[in-house]
Amino acid sequence: MQYPHKYPLEIRLKAIQLWHQKENVSLIATELNIPRTTIHFWKKMYNKGDLIGGKPPIVKIKKKPAYRKLEHKFKVAQEELKEARLELRILRKGKEYLLKTTAEKYEFIYQNKSRYSVAVMCRAFEICASNYHRWCRDPVSIRKEYKSVMIQEIKKVFNEHQGRYGSRRIAVELQKQGYKISQVTACRYMKEAGLKVIGEGRYSITTTPKHLYPVAENKLMQWHKVSHYNEIWVSDIMYVRMGGYRDWLFLTVIIDLFDRKIIGWSLSESMKTKDTTILAFEKAERDRPLKEGAPLIFHSDGGAQYACNEFTSLLRKNTFIVQSMNRKKNLWDKAVTGSFFSILKLELINKNVYKTKEQAEASIYDYIENYYNKTRRHIALDNKTITEFHELSGLKNF
Repeated sequence: MQYPHKYPLEIRLKAIQLWHQKENVSLIATELNIPRTTIHFWKKMYNKGDLIGGKPPIVKIKKKPAYRKLEHKFKVAQEELKEARLELRILRKGKEYLLKTTAEKYEFIYQNKSRYSVAVMCRAFEICASNYHRWCRDPVSIRKEYKSVMIQEIKKVFNEHQGRYGSRRIAVELQKQGYKISQVTACRYMKEAGLKVIGEGRYSITTTPKHLYPVAENKLMQWHKVSHYNEIWVSDIMYVRMGGYRDWLFLTVIIDLFDRKIIGWSLSESMKTKDTTILAFEKAERDRPLKEGAPLIFHSDGGAQYACNEFTSLLRKNTFIVQSMNRKKNLWDKAVTGSFFSILKLELINKNVYKTKEQAEASIYDYIENYYNKTRRHIALDNKTITEFHELSGLKNF
């Protein structure tokens, strides 16, 4: 509403009546579309008795609900603005603490608690007020004690696994024990403690398809997720170097893709089929008996140890076993066995020098049967051990 240069008497009277009801001058100015300075001038004139030739009778006006709601919103907005300005003032004063540690922010709050509210300073720095009060009671030990405990637990897990676990598996292991720690924090604490995971190893090919035996069709070209045990077995052979750098042993493994367990393996001094693939397959059958009628894909490379008549006739005894072999330049189907051999070299073989086959066999047996198949966490199993995976799947006997 626009008014002429001289405001009507009823407008001036209404402004004074609202003012007598202890209304906010800003709200009155907004409602009547009058400058605040004019209302303040009328207040002075009214107090002197010069506004309208004497003090008018004050008639109390009943507030409408909409007006009360507007008044409440205005007061809330004013309080929020006042608090935001105060937080901004605090942040300007303590701007150098924004990128510092939480403990240093606690120090700033403690030093300025006589000037500003602790609650407001905590909100400004996005700090939990209860943690600040705990720090006030014991400013040193809380964080340092937690860090010290975590580093000791990380060292314990690291040493238990002989340096094979990185920050991800260590974090999962500690979380299973009830500690609250992330992979990022575990990685930072490992660096501070000087813990380094064993370096990467390389995987080398041991078997080649340079033979006259027929090569089976690749059934894993469209590799799918395995939903049950004894559905897909994968196998491969690797070299194990002895101490003289000229003597070699040959490790054959068979892995069930369902739970990534090493169900059959053999360590031999020769590459003969009877000492490598046949021994490993017979052990796999004992460890995980096959059921008649349940189809099983046995996948390997096209090496002679898998394509020869001795081994293929062994597979044909079970009519439900389908043999599969991958082709050149198609290493994805051997990724699981290749990954295991890389891990084995990285975590065990490269750290040891074997002088006899018995030493190598005992070491590999302990790693596969007691560590890899029971204790080690597997990314493919959502960072669970094979034992934990069996318990969740109801396969305690496997």
